[in-house]
Amino acid sequence: MSTANLLGPTPRVNFKIKLTLERDGRFLVRLVQVGLDEISHRYEFALGRPIEQTLLPEFVSSFSDELGYFLKDRKAVCNPLYSFSMLGVGVSGLNIDSADDGDDFDGITLNFRRFVGDLTRVLLFEQTLDVSTASVRERIAVDVLSDIISPIFDMLSLSRNGGRSCVTTHSAAIQARLDQLNTQQEEMEFYVGLLKRYVAGCQHDAAASSSAAPAPPSGLERRTG
Repeated sequence: MSTANLLGPTPRVNFKIKLTLERDGRFLVRLVQVGLDEISHRYEFALGRPIEQTLLPEFVSSFSDELGYFLKDRKAVCNPLYSFSMLGVGVSGLNIDSADDGDDFDGITLNFRRFVGDLTRVLLFEQTLDVSTASVRERIAVDVLSDIISPIFDMLSLSRNGGRSCVTTHSAAIQARLDQLNTQQEEMEFYVGLLKRYVAGCQHDAAASSSAAPAPPSGLERRTG
């Protein structure tokens, strides 16, 4: 029996930004939406909020080329190779299209395919999230490790149970799994990179927590025994 389900996407995530382009050339953010499985957070700005006051400048710069391509002829732009990462957060895969707001002609929607870590690091406004970023990071880390390792154990289990003859018998299934892994190689490499940044983020958080811890009162001695 297979040690795990077929390799599939880790938690269902949704990261969407809606912009409007003003006549003076400024971009205003109308909506930021962050979702993880059944939990979704929407931050709406009825009058619009300047993009430079809403999103980290480095993050905005990371999709400026795709946004420029979209504005040339207002045709959808899809870049599965898009990626942005910094300490504690990673985002990849980007689709840009006209916003589906009816009469909002200048509306632009940015849909990011995947993210992991603490998205508040790219948001410059005060927000509230019900799920702690540490919990999200840990869950995704476990899921990613499972998705990477389970195919290896699947094929090892075939070899262990029946030796080379069993491998020959199940060659079609093994080939199908290898083909699937090949098609998802790029996504797996992305998540491996995110795992590395996850570890770096944990180390950074631990160091920050340690430095923020209050020092013990002077004159007190620690006694054991």
